Amino acid sequence: MHFELQCLNNTIYHNNFVSNYIRFPPDVDTVNSWDNGEEGNYWSDYNGTDTDGDGIGNTPYIIDENNQDRYPLMNPVALEFPNEETLSDDSSWRTSLNIALFLTAILIVLTIILGVAIYRRRKRISNIEDCK
Repeated sequence: MHFELQCLNNTIYHNNFVSNYIRFPPDVDTVNSWDNGEEGNYWSDYNGTDTDGDGIGNTPYIIDENNQDRYPLMNPVALEFPNEETLSDDSSWRTSLNIALFLTAILIVLTIILGVAIYRRRKRISNIEDCK
């Protein structure tokens, strides 16, 4: 799998790059921030060391001459899924779900209306042709 950037000046951190390669647009000196100033990303091919045991490599991960992760992580970033407590405390997911359901319902209704209109038009054309 590859990671492709189409724009400049991104800040990219807390990701797992496992057996990936980064591809930049050709003929562009792409410069991005690969850390937030404290932590960067996990790179499966990073060979650095962590002498103080803080989970961050002591040497930057070099991506190319313009890009480096100054604080590469020694271990993959854990995926965090919401639990019941965070879901009950945070109603924003409910709002997003409600909006998605509402838009889906509108799409279904519009599809039915369009289908009925097409059916009636074809029936009307068929009746007109039968009268000729």
